Amino acid sequence: MKRIGVVLLSLSILLFICYRLLFVSLGVGSLFMESDSDVNRVGKLFLLVCPVMLVVGSWIVFQVFRIKNGKTEYKWYVALLIAVYGGLLGGVLAETAVRFFAAEIYGPSIFLWTLIGSFALSAVATFLVTQKVLNRGGHG
Repeated sequence: MKRIGVVLLSLSILLFICYRLLFVSLGVGSLFMESDSDVNRVGKLFLLVCPVMLVVGSWIVFQVFRIKNGKTEYKWYVALLIAVYGGLLGGVLAETAVRFFAAEIYGPSIFLWTLIGSFALSAVATFLVTQKVLNRGGHG
């Protein structure tokens, strides 16, 4: 039962990341693109990338369960992929907070630096925590 809850929570987080990343990509695209058709292309490209993100995220959850059960050894790239998703979640949460609390205050450079900084901090923190947890639960 606990495993089903973790899987549902993971899928919910993945769907939330994909949902909010669409708006982030359109926002960043509108800063650098010259016309609406260029921004439209960014949105279409994101819609092609989103299913890949869902499949890779589901595969990561499966690998974490296998490592925690001792069925496979810990691999560094699993922690790296989790760190990328952790960074994306941090960027999405920062973007959501900035839009909610200070929509009129920030400019394009503050928006970009907020996204970059929150992605980097979240990715590093997620990598370190994941590495510690998976090393403890797997074969090392």
